[in-house]
Amino acid sequence: MKSRTYRYFKGDVLYPFGYGLSYTDFEYQSMSVGFQKKGEIEVVVKIKNAGKYDGDEVVQIYIQQSDSLADQPIISLAGFKRVFIAKGETAKVKLIIPEKQLRYYDPESGEYKITLGGYSIKGGRSSADLPFIMMINYDM
Repeated sequence: MKSRTYRYFKGDVLYPFGYGLSYTDFEYQSMSVGFQKKGEIEVVVKIKNAGKYDGDEVVQIYIQQSDSLADQPIISLAGFKRVFIAKGETAKVKLIIPEKQLRYYDPESGEYKITLGGYSIKGGRSSADLPFIMMINYDM
């Protein structure tokens, strides 16, 4: 039953989680990741509206835990932000990801847990279109 959601499914899908259409084209130019204060991960994504029209884009940040032995999701949406960008303009979109987004549910203990170690922070426009991947080591 778990494989029916984007978080656990390993196959190809027709419409990936976060999929949407736009009348303009957006170029994802860069992404930076850092820790601003205890318990928060700051992600900044730079996007250019390279199309012919003004438009909205939904920047999505996903997290993937890479070191755990526990049965965790393949990928999880950690945050998103809708931003309006005029044609030809560039925007820096800042998202703050609270550490609780790193949690997973452990059915054996009945509790939410955070695994210390490596995480991939992925940014883009949908769960299948993530041009940026950055590794962090979470040990707080």
